[in-house]
Amino acid sequence: MLAFRLVLHALRQLTDNARTVLLLGWPSLFLAIALEFALFRPWDVSPIGPGTPEGLIALELEGREAMPAGIFLAGQAAAFVAYLLLAVSWHRHILLAEQPQLLRRGRARQAGGYALAFALMGLLVGVAIVPFVIILSAPSAGYQLSMASAVSWYAVKIAATTLSLRLMTALPGFALRSGEPLAAAWRATRGRGGTLAIIATLTVTMGPLASPWTALIMAGALQLGLLGASVLSGMLSLLGMLIALSVLTTLWGHFVEGRALR
Repeated sequence: MLAFRLVLHALRQLTDNARTVLLLGWPSLFLAIALEFALFRPWDVSPIGPGTPEGLIALELEGREAMPAGIFLAGQAAAFVAYLLLAVSWHRHILLAEQPQLLRRGRARQAGGYALAFALMGLLVGVAIVPFVIILSAPSAGYQLSMASAVSWYAVKIAATTLSLRLMTALPGFALRSGEPLAAAWRATRGRGGTLAIIATLTVTMGPLASPWTALIMAGALQLGLLGASVLSGMLSLLGMLIALSVLTTLWGHFVEGRALR
């Protein structure tokens, strides 16, 4: 089945480029850990958004001062920039055989175009699912979800992820500065909705299945102290990002450029 071949190809892409994973991944991981300790640890809080229910309750119970919103947003912005550099560098290395470097001439322009495209795609997906969210939210007031409502939410998540995959197939093209990558990706994935839906289903399903194991691993890592837990948390996040980037690179390479799958 094509969907599973695409996913397997994306995973092999990571193992076949282990050196590149280290060259690009470790600087990003180091930056993320440094940001956490520099911005979050002085306030003795986990990097949760100020104003969230969890954050407010924790602050009230423990009598701690709230982290200024500006510090939190600065950390999120810096992390997003690190992700952009990683994404663009990964796409260009795999598709153009460019030397794996986070920073090089022209990288700011490439990352800027990538960021704008990413934001536009997020907006389009958000607008597309708003009617469904409004409809499904009405009967679920009070957090009392029926089985039918839960299944409906699951279906909406899969549909939104499928649309996201079709749109974001163009992201490697923006990294390459290709002409009209969104139009090219949309044409190339016409009639591939079933394949993308299977990948979306895997994505939506694996998250909840992996959460208990991730929580168990993190609980064990806390025994190593904050630094050990931060390193492990960063490695898990980095692995998830690289898998997602490899899937998008594979979708662009196969559907748009016509590259063969192994």
